[in-house]
Amino acid sequence: MQSGRTSFYGSIQSNALAATYPDAVDTYVLTGYTGQFVEGPVPLASGIALPAQTVSTRFADLPAGYLAQSYEPGRVYGLYTVWSVGGFDPAAAQYDFDNEGTVVIGEPATLLYGVTPAHSFKGSVFVVTGRQDAIACNNALGGADCLSPTNKLEEAKAFFPAASDYSYIVPNATGHGANIHYSAPDSFAKIHSYLEGQGY
Repeated sequence: MQSGRTSFYGSIQSNALAATYPDAVDTYVLTGYTGQFVEGPVPLASGIALPAQTVSTRFADLPAGYLAQSYEPGRVYGLYTVWSVGGFDPAAAQYDFDNEGTVVIGEPATLLYGVTPAHSFKGSVFVVTGRQDAIACNNALGGADCLSPTNKLEEAKAFFPAASDYSYIVPNATGHGANIHYSAPDSFAKIHSYLEGQGY
């Protein structure tokens, strides 16, 4: 039995793996996933990633293919939730911004590659996506809500039409980085419970 637990980018790669090699993994745990990404004003609001050397002297020796986020409120909106929603420790968000890493340009460039239905995958899928995930659930008119105007997690089931089980949770007051919110311990407990139910 093989299981895979992923991050957002890993969720996209797992989607591609399930579509291309449907028997490689028995159970996937996906986070920050709906099969939809970055509609509307999120790229501008989140402070478009710039060449890392222009953002911080820490990245001065990196080649131009490395990017970093330049705008703290945008990073908070993209990875956490808007300040009015809360659900995270502001000191953690500040630390995260002050110590951010980089992303290679190939990651965002290949973002949508793996978002395709995994028609032949017959294993199980458990998805954890925060209700206020601005990357996976941003509405074209602004604002992030995975349950409005439609339930994007339920719609994402279409990417795994033959799965033996497709389940999900949508923790409230939780943004894209579900692991860095106050809801994380409950989400982890539900992930473990799901995996135990699948025989792990």
